[in-house]
Amino acid sequence: MLKKLILILSFLFVSACSTIAPVPTSTNTALPTETITPTSTSTPTPTETALPVTETPDALVSLVPIGTPDTQWNDIPIMPGALAGEGEASGYRFTIKAARDEIQAYYESELEKLGWQKFASGESPGGSFLMFFAGPQGSLSISILPHGDDFIVMLVR
Repeated sequence: MLKKLILILSFLFVSACSTIAPVPTSTNTALPTETITPTSTSTPTPTETALPVTETPDALVSLVPIGTPDTQWNDIPIMPGALAGEGEASGYRFTIKAARDEIQAYYESELEKLGWQKFASGESPGGSFLMFFAGPQGSLSISILPHGDDFIVMLVR
């Protein structure tokens, strides 16, 4: 389930970051014609009961880990200072109170030492940041998602 959620988030992130150039098209415009607009004879009445206001749930709440963070996952270091963490074979996520730039710089530096190379990255309008690496053990994506005063960092292989 985590892998599906991460794939969906990655797709949404990449979709939000990409720009698609408009394709020129030709259109035929019909000549204007006279249209008769009917006149209303009744007066609308106000709605008697207002619908209740509901808050939109935070979509990231289900991603917030609750366990004690590990120091590494699948030979990938977990950033020191992680507050909580949990994972499985295909992914690991943790929360941390750090600046996004610090998290990004940490993983770029540490993974380079381990033979990984960053081949793509991007930021969404909402402040999420995604990095893709290729390395000795395949590919790795790292999502950095703002959540309140913390960040959720997701590692996916």
